[in-house]
Amino acid sequence: MNWAFYPASGVTGRDSSGRLRAAKFVGRTTRMGVEQYQDYTLYINDDRDGRVGRKLSDIQLCADWQHEFPRAVDFTPFHVKGVRRDFIAGKTRDASGGSAHGVRGAGGEVTGGAASNEH
Repeated sequence: MNWAFYPASGVTGRDSSGRLRAAKFVGRTTRMGVEQYQDYTLYINDDRDGRVGRKLSDIQLCADWQHEFPRAVDFTPFHVKGVRRDFIAGKTRDASGGSAHGVRGAGGEVTGGAASNEH
């Protein structure tokens, strides 16, 4: 399974209704939404597709997420564990909302889950 979602600087974050996301939920450098960025960092954290992963600890992932989204929330290892659980399961958003985590397709949609290890 390959990660297909590579946003460009011209991409603007939008919510499920098509409205622009609040700036605090749009990445400072990547322009990704919070969930997409979290999924991407978990994806590249492990060795995958012949590439050596970053192997960041959960605390380091928190710092990475905080740097990219300084005003979204104070990220903790508890957040990482929950995101990892949903990422592995390939959890899609249901009608009542909630989060969506997993491997992303070309349009940013969750296309499935993938392994993610705690380092």
